[in-house]
Amino acid sequence: MASGLAVVAYRHAAAAELITSGVDGVTLPPGIDYLIQYSLTALVAIAVYRLIKTRLCRERPFITFHRRIACGEPARDRYSFPSGHTMHAVMFCILVANHTFWLFPLLIPLAVLIALSRVGLGLHYISDVLAGAALGVGFAYLSLRLVG
Repeated sequence: MASGLAVVAYRHAAAAELITSGVDGVTLPPGIDYLIQYSLTALVAIAVYRLIKTRLCRERPFITFHRRIACGEPARDRYSFPSGHTMHAVMFCILVANHTFWLFPLLIPLAVLIALSRVGLGLHYISDVLAGAALGVGFAYLSLRLVG
């Protein structure tokens, strides 16, 4: 699995370099490199997240504790570990903070509220959102190390 992630990371960096450097002297609009970096990072994160989620198969709290937790709008799938919403919120927060630091104080409360809402809605356990946050930090760090 480690070698597979290394290949994905290498392809991520190579694709980002090709796209951001332009083709035949054509320069891209400002910020498009960040858009591409964030999008590629999110796609890699989704692939790994889905792999983890479908292998561990931890049922959501509102399913396990259906008599104690009411869920008005059930999730699309049965499994809760890890929290993809939290993973993406934290990942986005760190990536944006690295490139536009003045937005960081605005994004921290948003990421925290997303994580808390997942638990409050009965869709995730606390450990799910902590794992999602850890994955988000990891993917953001990997993306920043590979692309900058």
